Amino acid sequence: MRNILITGACGFIGFHLSLKLCQSGYKVHGVDNFSCNNKKLLKSRLKILKKNKFFKFHKTDLSENFENKIKGQFYAIIHLAAKPGVRESQKKSKIYFKNNITAFYNVIDFAKKRTSTFIYASSSSVYGNNQKKKVGSKEDETKIKPLSFYALTKEINERFANLFSDKRFKCFGLRFFSVYGDFGRSDMAYYKFPLNALNGNKILLNNFGNDFRDFTHISDIVSGIQKLIKKAKKIKKSEIFNFGSNKPIKVKSIITLLKDKTKLKPKIVNTGKNKLDPLVTNANIERAKKIFGYKPIVKFEKGYSQFLNWFLNYHNI
Repeated sequence: MRNILITGACGFIGFHLSLKLCQSGYKVHGVDNFSCNNKKLLKSRLKILKKNKFFKFHKTDLSENFENKIKGQFYAIIHLAAKPGVRESQKKSKIYFKNNITAFYNVIDFAKKRTSTFIYASSSSVYGNNQKKKVGSKEDETKIKPLSFYALTKEINERFANLFSDKRFKCFGLRFFSVYGDFGRSDMAYYKFPLNALNGNKILLNNFGNDFRDFTHISDIVSGIQKLIKKAKKIKKSEIFNFGSNKPIKVKSIITLLKDKTKLKPKIVNTGKNKLDPLVTNANIERAKKIFGYKPIVKFEKGYSQFLNWFLNYHNI
């Protein structure tokens, strides 16, 4: 049985990936420091993961010395742990430096001794406003200009990986684009909007909801990572891949579906443009398609309807 280490295993993507890999015959060593603000979601995810005999949990802080706490070699190490959030990063940059830069350095240094395949989470936010609505942003874009400290930490991660990688130790960065789905992040618009509606709070719709986002369903993300794991040993060099759908939609489409699919009554407050938010996010996914067959299939209306069903059930509505 192949051992895989996943950091941030109790996070949104880490949870779904850990579950799927366990079901696919891998033994997953999941690492998390349980620092997410939404402890209820973390506990719910971990409770499900612990039911699988192929999952082993390690609670540890990756910004500190953890090397002796995790034994053995790994078929692949997948680093998904990080402090998310664009706006919060501007106010709490020290926390983001610790969790996104110091921890990343520690993990990649650890990984180089324990595996030949290192996969890590980057973000579409590294592109800043240099994104193309029609064709999508390409990974070799040279005019990268992060708009937030969070985005900057992800760009620094990519630079670290580039320096650490060699023929024996290949690094694959995944620029995730607005990932959504069951057990998702409650701080993101797709989750926060119905949550605010449920609690009777106002929904602040930045730029009148006219920003475009390349929403990508969690099942497509997990499927893509699985394909990359299987193909990684044969890929000749380290790469960065966009993980999106290449089908951006306006943010206000969330409100439309929320009204159509539920009995919730959102209170909308339209606001101006936030300088930390890009106007458009859109992934050109040709590189991932060509190299390992990445192929997102879930259309947003169907995926978001599924999420809303889960949301209503999870919150006992």
